[in-house]
Amino acid sequence: MSTRAGELPAAAEPTWAPARRYLPAALRVLLLLLLVATLLLPQPSPPPTARGGAVVHLPTDARGVDSPLFDSLLVGTPPALVVRTSATAPTAGELEALAAVAARTPLLTALPAEPTLLRVSPPSRPRVQRAAAIPFRLRAAPGETVVVRLSDETGAVDSLRVVSGEDGTGAGAFRVRPTRAGWHEWSVAHGSRQRTTGAWVGEGEPPRVLVVAGPPGWETRFALRALEESGVEVELVQPLGRGLQVPGAISTLPTTPVALRRFDAVLLLAGASATTAQSRALDEYAARFGGGALEVSSAGSAAEVDGSRIHWSLPAELAPLPALEIRSAAQPLGELPAAAVAGARGAGGEPLLALEAPGRGRIATLALTETWRWRMEAGQVAEHREFWRSLVDWLASGVREARVVAIAEPLAPTGLPVSVRVFATDVQGRPEDLSAPPRLTVTRPDGSSDTLALRPDPRRPGVLEAALVPAAEGLHSFALDGDPAGAALRAVAADAAAAPDPWARLALLVDASGGEMLPRDSLDAAVRRRSAAPPESAPDPRRRASLLFGALLALATAEWSIRRLTGRT
Repeated sequence: MSTRAGELPAAAEPTWAPARRYLPAALRVLLLLLLVATLLLPQPSPPPTARGGAVVHLPTDARGVDSPLFDSLLVGTPPALVVRTSATAPTAGELEALAAVAARTPLLTALPAEPTLLRVSPPSRPRVQRAAAIPFRLRAAPGETVVVRLSDETGAVDSLRVVSGEDGTGAGAFRVRPTRAGWHEWSVAHGSRQRTTGAWVGEGEPPRVLVVAGPPGWETRFALRALEESGVEVELVQPLGRGLQVPGAISTLPTTPVALRRFDAVLLLAGASATTAQSRALDEYAARFGGGALEVSSAGSAAEVDGSRIHWSLPAELAPLPALEIRSAAQPLGELPAAAVAGARGAGGEPLLALEAPGRGRIATLALTETWRWRMEAGQVAEHREFWRSLVDWLASGVREARVVAIAEPLAPTGLPVSVRVFATDVQGRPEDLSAPPRLTVTRPDGSSDTLALRPDPRRPGVLEAALVPAAEGLHSFALDGDPAGAALRAVAADAAAAPDPWARLALLVDASGGEMLPRDSLDAAVRRRSAAPPESAPDPRRRASLLFGALLALATAEWSIRRLTGRT
């Protein structure tokens, strides 16, 4: 090869240059072939749906994983629908079987015919022969009247009728009076649902009450008789006229709260009066030392009430007087202090009983001055006696101890932490200085003892908190600085503790299966509706591939056109 002078020889063309010119076209052809193959090759079919098969109704005796019917539902072609008509709670075995069925076919189940909520709270610091309350809450049909039953180790104890509100919830409380000290358990039941709670019952003597009465009268006579019949220890201060007094250790109401500390409660009956100093002593006795005080309006009442029209709204510890057509003298209390609540009101809404809890103690004011009429005119002897005894028990239930131990859950499963709190206040009812916290010890079922670490609660001054993880079943008792704290819990096996609501788990299974939970009388209509509906088909993947092919083909055509217009190949 010859070259002209001053020219460089031309570089030889690489052997792969012709192939490079055809490479873009080859790639486009390959892309088109792949897209065509996407359309022509068989596509995976969508998973078969449960629709179109038989509808299976579960009998009420198909209760668990060992049922032959459940075995048949787990093999072969799944049915179109599985219907559970039972309105009773499913067992653990049935839930396990339904979970396997729900993975293959929709479930259609009946709503429960019983409340799905029943919560029970333990009594607060109960004592022997003192009235205490066991509150509960439940859910039922709106406006439904349900019967709730209470039982203990001796059997059935009491029952209540509760009417649920517009939202389907209802609440109530049982009044109990334990007869022995130590650990007690109570069960509250409605229908097939049952909840158990417990508490440590402290030692207790009959309440000691100082009664200050006016001149002798029917109300004083029968109020004293009701208290003495119920076991209350009464010390009476009553003028007899001409300077004479009922013989006793106290001749008049003390003017210092310290002198009243040996009494659980002080009652000022109709006709009795207190000086300013005595009233101040009563207020301080209640607020600082946890005492109880009752004042009954003077006998010169200006009103009369109908016993059948009194509306009672009392704590569960208190017993109302029966709703009978009895005319009783009364002196309505007028406007109540902000801290007081009305435990009873007359037909016109006037307060007849005011309840207040200042500091550590409790105070009540009663406008009815002739409660004896329920006893003598209507023959309600036991009811009259319980009214006065429960009132004394409530007044005597103030906090006398400077430190109180409270258990969040007295029946707790093993292996899970339980919160234990210590409430510490001084004599003024103010949070105690906890720079030197008390020593809280727990005695386990095997007799061994441990000290729990108490930590101040930053949100609530005067409150210490500890956590206990019961390792063994049985009773765990607590002590503060070596003294019994009057608190305990019983650890139970984790599987015996309150389990999650079976209806809640069934609802989750039904939702995951694509089914429904309906009232029992609506199940047949739902089955017909679902059977008549066309089968739900999954989107055809070939349709998606066709759209993708068309989009890519349009892009390739546009790219080729642009190249032709610009003179490129």
